[in-house]
Amino acid sequence: MAKYKVGEELIIIESINEEMDKLVKLTSLKVDENDYANLSLGVRIVKVQYNNPSVTLTYRNHEGKEHKVYATCLDPENFDENRALEKALLEAFQHEIIHLGAIKNCKICK
Repeated sequence: MAKYKVGEELIIIESINEEMDKLVKLTSLKVDENDYANLSLGVRIVKVQYNNPSVTLTYRNHEGKEHKVYATCLDPENFDENRALEKALLEAFQHEIIHLGAIKNCKICK
């Protein structure tokens, strides 16, 4: 990330390469010798918009592609931003798992 001050304004430029490196390191599938498996996924939260009873999450995956997911709270009277964000993140991870499975299937078929 680079920061530049132009007059009174501070401009922040994020390095996509650094972000992609971190997300690739966070994303892995490991199987150990005792038949235990571990899946780790990393996404970058770009923007979160709360609109009771729903939340819109914009995130970037390890390929640098941005996606949006939506989650709705079933109990609008007890709307909790953290729980709604967790639900949206679960949707994002579900989308990424399906995407990774499709990539692996395509590579096997070739």
